[in-house]
Amino acid sequence: MLHAWLRWRLSLGSGIFLALLGGGGLLSSVLVGAAGGTATSSASEGKASPAVPPATRQFRLNGHTFTLPDGFVIEVAAASDLAPRPITAAFDDQGRLYVADSSGSNENVQIQLQKKPHRILRLEDTNGDGVFDKANVFVKNIMFPEGTMWYKGSLYVAAPPQILKFTDTDGDGQADREEVWFDGKTLTGCANDLHGPYLGPDGYIYWCKGAFARQEYTLPSGRKFVTRAAHIFRATPDGKQIEPVITGGMDNPVDVVFMPNGEMIFSTTFFQHPAYGKRDGLIHAIYGGIYGKDHDPIYEHPWTSPQLMPVLTHMGPAAPCGLHRYTSDQFGPEYRHNLFCCQFNLRKVSRHVLTPHGSTYTCQDFDFLVSDNIDFHPTDVLEDRDGSLLVVDTGGWYKICCPTSQSMKPDVTGAIYRIKRVGAHQQRQAPLPEPLPRLKRIALERDASGLKEALAALRDADLMKRRWAAEALGRIGDPQAVPALLEALADPANDRPLDHALTYALLEIGDASATAAGLRHSSPRVRRAALTVLSYLPAARSDPQPVLAALNDPDADLRATAWWIAGRNPPWGEHLAGYFRNQFRHLERLDAAQRQELVDRLTRFVTHPLIQQVVAEAAAQEKTAPLALTVMAHSRLKTLPESWQKALIALAPQITQRSLYEAALAVFRAVPLNSPAEARSFAAFQAALPLARLWPEGTPPAEVRLLILASRPPSHTLSESDLALTLEYLHRQADTSPRALAAAALARGPLSADQLRRLARTLPHVHPLEIPKVLDVFSKTPSPEVVRTLLETLEQPECRSLVRREMLQPILDKVPALRAEAERFYALLEQDRAAEKARLDQLLAELQKLPADVRRGQRVFHSAKANCAACHKVGYVGGIVGPDLTRIGSIRGERDLLEAIVFPSASFVRSYEPVRVITADERVLNGIITRDNPEEIVLVLDADKQERVARRDIASITPSTVSIMPAGLDQQLTRQELADLLAFLKACR
Repeated sequence: MLHAWLRWRLSLGSGIFLALLGGGGLLSSVLVGAAGGTATSSASEGKASPAVPPATRQFRLNGHTFTLPDGFVIEVAAASDLAPRPITAAFDDQGRLYVADSSGSNENVQIQLQKKPHRILRLEDTNGDGVFDKANVFVKNIMFPEGTMWYKGSLYVAAPPQILKFTDTDGDGQADREEVWFDGKTLTGCANDLHGPYLGPDGYIYWCKGAFARQEYTLPSGRKFVTRAAHIFRATPDGKQIEPVITGGMDNPVDVVFMPNGEMIFSTTFFQHPAYGKRDGLIHAIYGGIYGKDHDPIYEHPWTSPQLMPVLTHMGPAAPCGLHRYTSDQFGPEYRHNLFCCQFNLRKVSRHVLTPHGSTYTCQDFDFLVSDNIDFHPTDVLEDRDGSLLVVDTGGWYKICCPTSQSMKPDVTGAIYRIKRVGAHQQRQAPLPEPLPRLKRIALERDASGLKEALAALRDADLMKRRWAAEALGRIGDPQAVPALLEALADPANDRPLDHALTYALLEIGDASATAAGLRHSSPRVRRAALTVLSYLPAARSDPQPVLAALNDPDADLRATAWWIAGRNPPWGEHLAGYFRNQFRHLERLDAAQRQELVDRLTRFVTHPLIQQVVAEAAAQEKTAPLALTVMAHSRLKTLPESWQKALIALAPQITQRSLYEAALAVFRAVPLNSPAEARSFAAFQAALPLARLWPEGTPPAEVRLLILASRPPSHTLSESDLALTLEYLHRQADTSPRALAAAALARGPLSADQLRRLARTLPHVHPLEIPKVLDVFSKTPSPEVVRTLLETLEQPECRSLVRREMLQPILDKVPALRAEAERFYALLEQDRAAEKARLDQLLAELQKLPADVRRGQRVFHSAKANCAACHKVGYVGGIVGPDLTRIGSIRGERDLLEAIVFPSASFVRSYEPVRVITADERVLNGIITRDNPEEIVLVLDADKQERVARRDIASITPSTVSIMPAGLDQQLTRQELADLLAFLKACR
């Protein structure tokens, strides 16, 4: 197979091969697909030896071609007539299987909460042949079930926002007692607020919080715990003593399993922002750890390092869900304690072999069960008492927030399959008890009598035992442990999880005086941890001196930690003015990376007046101006400080290069310039320019003129010649950069009624990417005459396909006199939406007749005409506004890909859902939230525009039905270009 791949590679020629390697993002998929195996190795620290994937066999069963390792067989354990849409399952102590079964509903989750349309089935195998043949309804009506657990005679079910406890008290096979065991009190749009529960070997019950709704708890210490982040929580079986185990920024932590020593592994989506084909996977859950993805909810919790905790293994856009540790010996000794994980999007169950390494694990990954059926969606995997493995396939019904199930298919039912090893499974076995290690028990119970034992274990040769000891010492909370914890941090053999545990223990103990001794330690590792801990302790965090002293430490990691802490404290800017002034003074000594680092640091502190003054001084001098202007442009300030206005005017006569002039204009463009003083400063800056030296020919080129117009104050109106220039470059055939500037110039200030009518009539020729920006221009001061012209233009079929009702409502709602015309237009749009399916089918049929080419499709993807790379990354090239497409071909079918191109508002990928923000001054913004904190949100409006909106200025935030990706790409591209683009995306695996 590898030789075949090499022949294929040579047939491409060196140019396309290098393109695939560096920019096309296809190389990884080509290697995996051609080699035939899927074994990979990943770890947070170190690497396991490469694993050889086993030989495989294929089975035709139930409309699938299943692939399994040689020596295994698969059979139907419960057909769809018994359990049509199974989601999760759990055995009781008599071998009966409780199955959460969906009704197929994809209604809004709040409606489902009221209707409770789903159910719990109890399945039995009455003759012992391995096939369930009897079913009864155990729970008739339940909210969307997302986890099942049998414990001491009752079934516990996660039905967001609650975990419910069901008991059959009279033995008739139906639950007659329902209790609320836990209530999270939040239910968001994807219902990913809650998964679980899971019984731990410590006797506690665990569950996962996803989404980012605010929840409140009272911890065992009595302290209030308020959080928006994702967590694994645990509580005693009576529902008390609730506490978080880990914290994360992931959207959807799902399943938790425990290794024989009590270590936790969990499956999750979005532990990082999608990039390079990475997104989901498995994580080794270390107590107190902060995991990705990196965004605002996790900043509310204490970190032990500037970096997030490591990931165990990456799966890409797999949507991993059900996870199981295999405990039997029936598959063979090499399978015992392996993990099996359901990958919903990738239509497979993967096998993961964990090997202890330091204080964590390495992980080798294999495909175990793979289906070729696009509607195979495994959601749970569990072990029967005979050691066989059950795989739950939910079928094709699920669509809510799902990036692969773009079409609801409640008629495509699922099943439960059983996987066996040939010649095994002759007898049923009760699971063997696995006692919790003594150090873990000390930690769990905060057992002060174990203090000496834990202190001694800090010197154990086994790094995992050292980590357990640190966890125990932190939870016991005795300050006597601080010196030993500090000393343990000095060991260079420590890995990241152990360093975290030692540092987190110091945080939990919280003794500032004892921890401060670490600042004087000879090891920079100890000083780094001490500095981190003190930055969170109330008794020490207000003192900047230890942090300032470490900013120039010889140790790079300690310097980085100090800057990370300083960056969390903008008021400390007054102490850093001298440092930054000195950096500008010796700017020539800094290389490119150091200059970028300086920009990043200055941007964090630029709200402080003293830092603004330092930046202003640098901007007024030609030598240091480029870097200072970059800081200004990236400052995200809402107004231009007076010191900066003066600096820009002082700089203007010194500007002799176009690049410096454009950098200065970028500063003006980054700020609204609403005040008269700012408008005067812009005029003074322009007047002071040495135009003869900048433009010897007398007139700036068109792109520069557009940049000036896009940077002007709103009070500066457009002349007729300026309008003609912008309309010329709005055209579909214009290059990307001047086209975006033309749209920005129109949005910058008010247009007259005549200018707006002229703009409306040009809409059929405007590039689809710029349509939302252009429409926004009409929302400022619409008049009936202007809006009537706009509607007349938009009624043309080629324009109607580019807009949605929500895009026009901010305009039409302001003109009550045209309500009848508006409703008539909305009705036309609804007719178009209803016809989209037929149009999509017709277009797909046309494209399938054309000879598509991947290489041509790659060129289309990166062309100015399609402009896909402005927002989407494939491999290492492209933007980050939209979803990463590196492996999109592995999770989306041809029709779904085409729908996403032609009708981008038909569905939204998780974490890229648009919102509609209405501000207090009645502005309407449509975009994707990239930052969300108590003070402000940051919205991405399009490929090159972000907007910060203070919380106090927001009137409402609601889900939007309009994607920021423009519609109409099928009109912009030829049919051949569209077919080639589709081929390229299908090849991205």
